[in-house]
Amino acid sequence: MTRRNVPDDVGERSSRMELTDLERDFLRKLLGESWVSPPTFDHEIVARLVELGLVETEPLPSGDIEYRITDAGRAAAPA
Repeated sequence: MTRRNVPDDVGERSSRMELTDLERDFLRKLLGESWVSPPTFDHEIVARLVELGLVETEPLPSGDIEYRITDAGRAAAPA
């Protein structure tokens, strides 16, 4: 069966289903506001969300990292 008749966004929606519970919870948290990691946060836990373009990061002068949800992340975030 080919994927020709399937809209492009269907593949994107199905990737939402592959998020872990932790990743879904993190996206939900970011829906309200950005989040600054504490010094001991393991950034590898959410690295896949950044790689998928669902979350963006910004290094702060303090050495912490600020996480913000992207439009794609909002679309993928569970209700």
